[in-house]
Amino acid sequence: MTQVEIEALISGGPQTLGQAAEAFRKALEDLGETPTSLAARMHRLGDRRPVGTILRGIQRMASGETRVSGEMHVIIGMMDRDRQRAKFEASRLLWSSVANGCVTTRTCDFTISLSRQSRGRWLVNLVHAEGYNAPWPEWQPSLEEAKIKSLLCLDEALATLEYHKRWADADQVSQTTG
Repeated sequence: MTQVEIEALISGGPQTLGQAAEAFRKALEDLGETPTSLAARMHRLGDRRPVGTILRGIQRMASGETRVSGEMHVIIGMMDRDRQRAKFEASRLLWSSVANGCVTTRTCDFTISLSRQSRGRWLVNLVHAEGYNAPWPEWQPSLEEAKIKSLLCLDEALATLEYHKRWADADQVSQTTG
């Protein structure tokens, strides 16, 4: 999806439900997301509704049954911005091919490994120097998509590590004062 198309979707210009649904489906496809993966991501990022409820809402927007909400326009815009940044960062990293066919790089104390799977798909794996293994995303259709997805996963992994560090620090303070 071009930046103009994303901005048109975000701006919420006059569209029929069908046009908005088509633009929404195209935006999801261009972002490498499915309704299921978007629902899971929204839940991981703090949407407190059950994943099934989130998914039904996304499916209804994608089918044109309901309008694409203002909040969803914002989410799509933020995801597009993050994806563009990840694409730029992926091009700046030094990626190495390993003897077993994996492509790897190191950044932010993480080793990122991309391994080729059946039918040309790629598996993304991130491991922190201290042993934390980030959740694996769905297989990616190409090496370039896997590189981009790995950096999007890196953002979530760094946030998760920071969250756990803050809780561990708070727990340590409460034990010393209690």
